[in-house]
Amino acid sequence: MELNWTHNRELQELKCFINDRLWYTTNNGGNTIIKTYCEGVICNQTTIQLTMDHDPWNDEKFWLSGNYPELGQYAPNDIADELQDQWMVKNNWPELDAMPLFGISSNGEYLDRLQRTASVQEGLDMTDHYQSELTKTWIEKDSDGNFFKREWSDENNSFYNIQPCCVFPTNPGRTPLSDTDVNRLISLSEMGQRS
Repeated sequence: MELNWTHNRELQELKCFINDRLWYTTNNGGNTIIKTYCEGVICNQTTIQLTMDHDPWNDEKFWLSGNYPELGQYAPNDIADELQDQWMVKNNWPELDAMPLFGISSNGEYLDRLQRTASVQEGLDMTDHYQSELTKTWIEKDSDGNFFKREWSDENNSFYNIQPCCVFPTNPGRTPLSDTDVNRLISLSEMGQRS
């Protein structure tokens, strides 16, 4: 089961619409998820809170899979920690550093806890326009010709992925850039590389 979460930078919020009566929102990468379910004109909200002892979002995904079969089946990989490396080698899993505990997408990709594909989180929907780890500058371009900057994570000493997650809940996502911003950032970056 894959879920489509949309990131709103201004609200610092992820939202997943199942239909016009059911949607989920989170502003901390999925650690706390608000479920909104409407029957007629009455809408109820339920908080789904991750704890050290239990992940009710896992139960919710089974419920979604059972009640909305068009979303696909939720099929997590429940494999003991000590057997995960063995599973990855046996199954020729390409991402040996990321066990697909929450399932594998229809096209064979890792799914994260929110059921997003690896390509969504890694930003494979855009092309690289300019990148320099030395100056912490990464500019990407979408299919419409719009530019975006990936922000740098000092905590991880690399660029953030595309949307907030439970590991990096304050991930700002991509920053939209004008053509002027792009030219300025590239000039600054190239000057920084020369010094």
